[in-house]
Amino acid sequence: MISRRLSAPFFLSLVSVALLAACRPQTGQLLPADVPTPAQTEEETKIDILARVSRHILLPENIKPTIAEILDVATLQARNAFYKNAVNGDYLIVTTTRAILYSPSKDVIVDVMPVQLERTTPVEAPQMQP
Repeated sequence: MISRRLSAPFFLSLVSVALLAACRPQTGQLLPADVPTPAQTEEETKIDILARVSRHILLPENIKPTIAEILDVATLQARNAFYKNAVNGDYLIVTTTRAILYSPSKDVIVDVMPVQLERTTPVEAPQMQP
């Protein structure tokens, strides 16, 4: 015998599954050819983020910055105070001279800090004496 406590969640689960099945595309249907792939979408997102950031701060034109979405802000905040006002979904844009923390939901630059990228000089292999 099923108790009433179990039957209500079970019923809601059944209704949810039925609604999902009704809303999903029918099998055999093809997606349009112009649906972007994840790589295209990621590149378009980066272009959009750079365009939005460049409305607030000058970015170097000849250098392509590194862009990363913040997914685990708690870990970053524990490691570095720079992320104290960040939230998941914000973006970190790193150029050769600075790190920019940008919030697309607020359309504001949250913080900027200078960076020094270490340049590694190639080490020549020792030459053998004949």
